[in-house]
Amino acid sequence: MYSMKKGNKFCALTILFVVFLGVVLLSPQSVEAETDLVISISDPDKPKGEVNSEGNTINTVLSQPVVSYGENRELGTVRISGKPGIAVPVSSGQKIRVSLPKGTAYMQIPKAENYRNYVEWPETLNGKANQIKDGNGQSGMKFVAASPSSLTLEVGNIDRSGEIMILDFVFNREGYSEVRVASFVELAGEYSRDTEAKVSRLQFFKLLYGVTMPFPSSPLHITRSVPGLDEKFSDTGVMNPADKDKIVSLVNAGFIKGYEGGYFRPDQYITRAEAVSVVGRIFSSKGRQAIFNDQIPAWAQAGIDSAYAANIVCGYPDGSFQPEKQLSKQEATYLLQRCLENYSYQSVVRE
Repeated sequence: MYSMKKGNKFCALTILFVVFLGVVLLSPQSVEAETDLVISISDPDKPKGEVNSEGNTINTVLSQPVVSYGENRELGTVRISGKPGIAVPVSSGQKIRVSLPKGTAYMQIPKAENYRNYVEWPETLNGKANQIKDGNGQSGMKFVAASPSSLTLEVGNIDRSGEIMILDFVFNREGYSEVRVASFVELAGEYSRDTEAKVSRLQFFKLLYGVTMPFPSSPLHITRSVPGLDEKFSDTGVMNPADKDKIVSLVNAGFIKGYEGGYFRPDQYITRAEAVSVVGRIFSSKGRQAIFNDQIPAWAQAGIDSAYAANIVCGYPDGSFQPEKQLSKQEATYLLQRCLENYSYQSVVRE
């Protein structure tokens, strides 16, 4: 779905809507609008894979911005409106969830006290009254739950005398519904579906750099090759300068360690212990020790504990961590997304 050109930091972000409001529950439709980004709108109460009837709404992308990687990137506005000929498209109690694609996250997690910075229901449009309306002691739309990359709402009050039904999801409020966009957004779709392919050390560290830079709240700061990688490792001479510039900050800050004998081993597949321990050093957090039913290497314990305390990583359902297992592309996507979302947990809105 992504058409970013290699070396270009800009990407045109418009939207493909996957699921929309239905008659009684929410039912899926697909409407593509010259997009490279996928935002899904779904009914959280409807089981995945269930056959759905045609919905009662139509959807409009009100703007198609061009977005660069970084913080406070505007994705525009998504409008959901009732189909012509349907008197009352939605009813009280219906739920709706908007989910951002991997590689993006809200600047701040929506909350009950601020969710109107993420969604709007105008009283009127072109002189016609909106059916979604505050009244009868409740909001037109009510907050249910949220995460750094999703918002779940419930239809509250419906005024059946209204002439239209309008609901706008906005991604344009600085510090709130504007988003962080990391460079791995262009690979996230492919990676998240791949449970078998592995990731090399160089690949992972480049992607991790893109999750930490260019975000001001990151503890990682740009440093050029002083000292350079070739002065630290005997096998980085074959790497291209652009790759060296991306990871030298991680190395010089002490987040990445090499191997005995002065080897970096850029093409070697990275293990779970190596990846998570580096993440834990960057996103340092204390308070909980990771407890798994298998042995964690001593050199990786502190980093894994930190990543675990920051809610960036967890083990497998059987209680194991499997530190020596090579990281899959799917696992890399999950780990990178959790790193990106970590900033949303720490966000402070600038008034």
